[in-house]
Amino acid sequence: MNLTSAFWILLFFSLVKAQLDPASLVQIIATSIALVKYVADIWKAISNETIKIEGELGEALPDLTKILENKELQNMTLEWTNLMKYSADRKVLSQFAAMNARLDGMNQKLSSLELSLSRLVRQLPVTVRFEVGLDRILTLIRPIHSLYDNFRLYQQERDQIEKLTLEDFALTIVSHSTTSIRSLLWQLHDSVLPGPFSLEWTSPPNSTSIRGRRKIRKRRFILEGIFHQFKNYLEVYNGELCNLTKSPQQLIYDLYNLLALTDAKGYAMMQFSWMLLKIYEKGDFTRESDLARQEFEKRVTEKAQVARSVISQMSNWYDRCINEKPVENETYIQFTEVLQGYVVNEVDLNTENTCKEECKSYTAAQEFGCHKKTFCNSEKRCDQGKLHGCTFFEADSSVCMSTSPHRRYDWIEYKSGRLIGQKTECRTGNTKRADSWWRFLYHCSNCICLCDQPGPRSDRYVSLRPAVADVLSGNIVTGVRFVKEGRVVHIQIQEGKSLPRGSVNASSMQWRPVEPITPNDDSTALINKYSDYATLTYEERALDLDHLMAPQGHVVIGLRFRRLGGHINLEMQVAPIEFFNGWVDYGSAVWIGNDNTPASEESRKQVQLHNPDTPLRTPSRPLEDAGDNEYVEFQASSIEKDVGQTTIPFLDAQAVIPQPPMWITGIALVHKGNPGYGGYVAFKVATYNMTDHILVPNSKSVSDPEKEINTV
Repeated sequence: MNLTSAFWILLFFSLVKAQLDPASLVQIIATSIALVKYVADIWKAISNETIKIEGELGEALPDLTKILENKELQNMTLEWTNLMKYSADRKVLSQFAAMNARLDGMNQKLSSLELSLSRLVRQLPVTVRFEVGLDRILTLIRPIHSLYDNFRLYQQERDQIEKLTLEDFALTIVSHSTTSIRSLLWQLHDSVLPGPFSLEWTSPPNSTSIRGRRKIRKRRFILEGIFHQFKNYLEVYNGELCNLTKSPQQLIYDLYNLLALTDAKGYAMMQFSWMLLKIYEKGDFTRESDLARQEFEKRVTEKAQVARSVISQMSNWYDRCINEKPVENETYIQFTEVLQGYVVNEVDLNTENTCKEECKSYTAAQEFGCHKKTFCNSEKRCDQGKLHGCTFFEADSSVCMSTSPHRRYDWIEYKSGRLIGQKTECRTGNTKRADSWWRFLYHCSNCICLCDQPGPRSDRYVSLRPAVADVLSGNIVTGVRFVKEGRVVHIQIQEGKSLPRGSVNASSMQWRPVEPITPNDDSTALINKYSDYATLTYEERALDLDHLMAPQGHVVIGLRFRRLGGHINLEMQVAPIEFFNGWVDYGSAVWIGNDNTPASEESRKQVQLHNPDTPLRTPSRPLEDAGDNEYVEFQASSIEKDVGQTTIPFLDAQAVIPQPPMWITGIALVHKGNPGYGGYVAFKVATYNMTDHILVPNSKSVSDPEKEINTV
């Protein structure tokens, strides 16, 4: 049953109960026809797509205010009341109930914002939290939403609610109390665009006391407003933003939506209250209703102007914090035994079994045997691989053989007491002697080299197969992560159906399965350059780091790795999208990437990892330190710190999914780390830039808020 049908059924029963004469009946029906059309116009304006608050409130404002300022509704309602003497207040209440659907939909989309704001508030130092004003914003918003919940309850229970309750509610909404809706809306607006009344919170400019200086500083912050304050915080504390669930731009944009939605709720309650009080014959309230409309227009316009200005300056990139409780294959992924520290005597590094050279002479070598079955007989050999970068530390040592599946040693302690690695208790029987010896005048030294040996223990493969959204279902990429399947690292995408205005159907979101790959472990096999996976080796182990952005009006629909100049390079597939209906033109999709190499005119720069320990030992959260037109090489961890046993950097395996889901227009690969540690390679995503879709209503009566702020 639609809204109009329900109205006429309700009217019919009311007329039967009223037992009116034919003349009055004709007059009521004529008036009711006009009222139904009028309420339908209100419903159409509020439920129309153009009033989604998400940047489009200004576009629908003229239609909405034109309807609400029309005096016919009050006149028709009063005439209806005089004629019927029955339940006019309930009928108006029922009509306002129809307006809730659109506002409720906005509430659901903004549900994650309050979680993000609360999380952010908890992170902030008390002084910063006060200066930014988040506590105050949340304090002002909650009672407005609470009263709106009561408003909805009265709509649902309109047949049982007493007239006195409704009258008291209406008086509370429009009273001059500091806790009334009108007062709260202006206090909230002053937090966005502070007016002269905010000066009462500051001390005189000529104050010289410490307390006075602090208040003057507070004055500066107050005059900037919540959007500017938030912007300043997000820029200063940029490294902490990964705790949020959205990009800085999306966060401020959603904050604007929340403020605009709160204003819309308050305005609806105020207009209802004027209408109800007129029905109860408490006055005409035409002028009050008109002033409320003008105030609403002013607040909406000024908020939109400031929000648009600030949002245009904010980053739309979103990423995840490196998890402080790492779990392999859940929060991070690592390649294994790509290059690994390996103890070998130089006598086994040449076919003549001589000791005439030094360890450093063997920059690229092989292991040709195990002389006299000494220490080499106790370890996992590297006789099927290649050895690189050999070096000599000391002659005689004790080696703790590791029980971990992808390590050879836990630590090495030399006769002099020198230790490499982190000394822990070594299992009984796992400590082995590795001593050098003399052969006549030549010293047969134990070297430490880097072993590059493919095999069942070495996970060193990267899928080159594209991960593309299901175009037949109208899907786009909504998230991304690294996964390891069958020793091969894949890009896995999350996909979902695109909706209008940057939205995604959350119920359609799913992870697209990766296609299994069986790699060839034979190091002597010729790797086909057209194969669907890449193999990391000493010669080719670089991963390009880039920020890839789609052209304006495009979204990401696919990702893949490719080989480029011996590097693994990221590409993304993008397609045009219609903002107002969410339609994707898959036929015009293209792959884009950064084709620069170290040999290009605009050459890539290598990220240097100096003496890196395993990322698992990092003392603080790794922060982004590289990621645009750069590259990182996978390498062995520090010999001094970890005996070179770990392949670093790791890959961050956490899913990068903005909440609520939005169109994604960019993908980045970055390195996050701390000095002296291997760090992580992580994904970032760019959310759709909504700046151009925050429409500012044309209003000559409203001055430029930016100018007002700068001239206060």
